[in-house]
Amino acid sequence: MSNPVLVTVMQDLTAMIVRKAVRMAQQMGKKVVGVVESLARSVPVKKEKKAGSG
Repeated sequence: MSNPVLVTVMQDLTAMIVRKAVRMAQQMGKKVVGVVESLARSVPVKKEKKAGSG
């Protein structure tokens, strides 16, 4: 296994899971290369109104 990059989402529970994953990697002698937080679902998307509606 190569050194891991952890990807997480913005939720309280995932912070605990990421901490456990970091500890597991350290126990395996691996260095965590990075942690990426996905905000894809956190940013509201504006819907464009179609012509003639509302």
